[in-house]
Amino acid sequence: MKCYSTRIGAHFAGGIFITSDGFRRMIPDVCLNEARLEENLLRLKYSSCTVEVSGYRLEKIFDDAAIGRLGTLTVAVPADNPYVADAADVPFITSIIHIAMTPQAASDMESGYE
Repeated sequence: MKCYSTRIGAHFAGGIFITSDGFRRMIPDVCLNEARLEENLLRLKYSSCTVEVSGYRLEKIFDDAAIGRLGTLTVAVPADNPYVADAADVPFITSIIHIAMTPQAASDMESGYE
């Protein structure tokens, strides 16, 4: 299963996140405030929420987020193998977690407090 598809063209202007239960969410690129890659965790901080993407070989996703061209991210099914030899540079996503901000956190962020 392909876990990441690079965005081609401009038919939408944001990343599409598809969780293991099939829930889809599009978040506009312009709302991305920060992208941070730490080993097997990509943390994307948006103005209204944070999305944490866990997996392997997440560098391509990080690079696309950094230039405002995030594509479609899909969680792999449990039967997929992240160590497929011919997919050495292909991202493999084990989970996507959407963390909504509380109204107070959003207000603090707008005021410059974190």
